[in-house]
Amino acid sequence: MTEQPVITKGWFDSHNLAFWDVLRGEYREYHREYHRQFRDYPNGRDIMTGTSKDFLNWTDPVWLGYSPGRTSELYTNGVIPYYRSPHIFLGFPTRYEDRGWTSSAEELPQLDYRRVRSSGSMREGTAVTDGMFMSSRDALNFDIWPESFIRPGLRARDGWFYGDNYQNWGIVETESAIQGAQRELSFYVTEAAHQPDTPKRLRRHFRCASTASCPSTPSWWEERCSPSRWYMPVASLCSTSPHRLLAVSGSSCRTRVGSR
Repeated sequence: MTEQPVITKGWFDSHNLAFWDVLRGEYREYHREYHRQFRDYPNGRDIMTGTSKDFLNWTDPVWLGYSPGRTSELYTNGVIPYYRSPHIFLGFPTRYEDRGWTSSAEELPQLDYRRVRSSGSMREGTAVTDGMFMSSRDALNFDIWPESFIRPGLRARDGWFYGDNYQNWGIVETESAIQGAQRELSFYVTEAAHQPDTPKRLRRHFRCASTASCPSTPSWWEERCSPSRWYMPVASLCSTSPHRLLAVSGSSCRTRVGSR
């Protein structure tokens, strides 16, 4: 080991992750950095990665690649090899959205408290954060789902502030609360960050080997929910009922529903 820092290019107030890549026989790290045009999206917060054979001498970090593209600023990264298939890397980055004091921001929950928070730093009142999902087979280029994986939801508090919906690093296999059901993958998410009461950490779970299916994207997708045909924009998800449409809010959503 050494007393000197071994990775120096970046901002290190986020998930600074490093682990052994068993398939490639090297250490892999992920951390946050700003694009040098600084804080204006799409040139703001993003994720870099590097490798090392001995954990002391690291390659110069490079930016991750995204398909279909980075839709927002990304704060934490949450990248981990999936333990059931270690050639696949999963990432759960935090998406950061701050559009300032717009009319939309004034419609967010707890406006009075939001203004109090923003008196010291505007983004404490105007920024919101939620969780994304991405995956990679080469540890560098990621397929990223353009909409939220962890969403603030429809609640009037606890999920719509900067610092909410941050996910822990790692996933844990747990027993299902449903008798006879298969085991689940669990993770932990912040709620009520910087609220007057004690912040809470909520456990979320999903079925093993099932993380995302049939999501809508910022471009219009068409899904058939027989006997009706629905046209679903951002943050909408067709339910299992043939006549129902469930719209789930995320920090970057714009929702419109039509039929024909």
